[in-house]
Amino acid sequence: MILGLLIAGGVVVLVGTILAFVTTLVRAERAKIAALRHRLEAEGIRLDSGTVDVTIRMRDFHAPGLYEGRGFQGTRRQLVLTDQQLAILGGRPTFFTPRGELRRWQVGVDGGRLRLVSDDPPGARGHVDLRISVPDAERWLTTLREAGCTLIE
Repeated sequence: MILGLLIAGGVVVLVGTILAFVTTLVRAERAKIAALRHRLEAEGIRLDSGTVDVTIRMRDFHAPGLYEGRGFQGTRRQLVLTDQQLAILGGRPTFFTPRGELRRWQVGVDGGRLRLVSDDPPGARGHVDLRISVPDAERWLTTLREAGCTLIE
């Protein structure tokens, strides 16, 4: 009986510790995104997708602390275009592309979703293909083309 109570108590403490740890990680990620968001607001936001569904396909992709020989992710991200850069936030990999380097991205619309493709992604190497469920994909396409992205061939 006492042994059972000790085991049950230990399980409760372990689960509580794990929940506290996960909560701390989530708060830290949210604080990081909020700080990035504040920096982007200072640059002058032109378009902001809000948090949207993104499908990422990677091939022979290398970024700091990340390698994907062939990978696929379904995730939630935020796409922000400012006067100075395009930022793709909310997970790994995160991309920051200065306006002068937007030619690294090819852009198009596929099935109502914005598509960004690069064989020379900023801060990484390899192939990455993002399909982003932004509310107005055609507006994003036009704006990104005007900002310097090339059209998917």
